[in-house]
Amino acid sequence: MESVAVITPTVGRLPLLQRCLASVSAQQYQGEIEHVVVGDHLPPAIAASTDEICRQFGARFVNDNRPIQTRYQPVRTGRLRNLGIELSQAPLVAHLDDDNTFEPEHVSTLTALLQAHPESDIAYCWRRMRHQDGREAPLSSYPWVLNHRPEIAREVFLMLAEEGFFTDGSAVIRDRIPDAHGDLCHIDSSEWLMRRSVFDRVRFREQVTPREMIYQFSEDYLFCREAWEMGIRFECSERVTLNYFLGGYSGAQN
Repeated sequence: MESVAVITPTVGRLPLLQRCLASVSAQQYQGEIEHVVVGDHLPPAIAASTDEICRQFGARFVNDNRPIQTRYQPVRTGRLRNLGIELSQAPLVAHLDDDNTFEPEHVSTLTALLQAHPESDIAYCWRRMRHQDGREAPLSSYPWVLNHRPEIAREVFLMLAEEGFFTDGSAVIRDRIPDAHGDLCHIDSSEWLMRRSVFDRVRFREQVTPREMIYQFSEDYLFCREAWEMGIRFECSERVTLNYFLGGYSGAQN
């Protein structure tokens, strides 16, 4: 059974990271899981505490102290993801942000999906939205609209509900690529598991255009869009195996 690397960028939020680490340790997977946690310029004391908690769960911690190139969070997070991939060895790679958690069957169901579809290179799941205290977060508006405009958030939600992404009052998002228009690429990085060979063709962007910054394109959106345009095949488990907690962000804080 192939080994799996799980890459987690972190800004040193220890209680959230502990929850994340515990969910990786609890995976019902018979193969080896290599968990690499990459810090974004964590201060020495926080880095030491992060390293200690990672060791408790058998994870490897690396603090990225390379010169800061940008304050734009998605680029910095993408840079951490790329570093984690470079430092890992497993032939399959998953991502898990430090404020999210896997259900116990997450890795096993996605590896089985790739095994059943050798023509595909990326498997992904659906996600359940939760509040930071763990309660489910039923949705009736889109959570990520710029400037938090409620009328736009509701309009976007209804449009995506028509395409099957949302159900009014449900906490589950049924992500997929592509949408009916072919250009949405609505999959969070924590939902993915992919073959390492994907990264020979597409990497997380470490530079973006002014337009991409204005529209706040995320690193996972840009990755998915470029992978899809290259013809990389995606498969969906149609199982809800990611817990996505609202209000967090694993990107840069400095």
